[in-house]
Amino acid sequence: MLATFALAAALVAGQPVEVDAQLLAGLPEVAVETTIHGEKLACTGPRLRDLAGRLGLPQGKDLGGPMLANGLLFRASDGYAVLFSLGELDSTLGNSAAIIAVRCNGQPIDAKHGPYRLIVPGEARPARAMHQVATVELLAPVIPPHDRHSH
Repeated sequence: MLATFALAAALVAGQPVEVDAQLLAGLPEVAVETTIHGEKLACTGPRLRDLAGRLGLPQGKDLGGPMLANGLLFRASDGYAVLFSLGELDSTLGNSAAIIAVRCNGQPIDAKHGPYRLIVPGEARPARAMHQVATVELLAPVIPPHDRHSH
């Protein structure tokens, strides 16, 4: 398995990280249900928040300040891209149920939609339910210095 340090270094350097079996290996999987374009799906895979942890990103009480302006950008093999803020993924903040599905309806994701799919239960429309997930990268906007503000 790739070292977390190497993954974090790639992300900080602005390099996309390939989403593959090696990256997802050993992450706990959860089951979610959703309907996408009229199709009912029961999918399993790791939570995006667990992937963020694998990538060495702060979570829980360690996630705050400028890191709350960061997000994970997922790209599909066809170039489609969707963004999730670190705050919305974190279990102590947004607590998103989003997963990278490795199976739906008991089967591996087919070639048309896979090998990995983003599933985002609870969203009003499935615009971020991406198929053919290829890479993930950290988006860290440049934020001008200002007076410190804390909560």
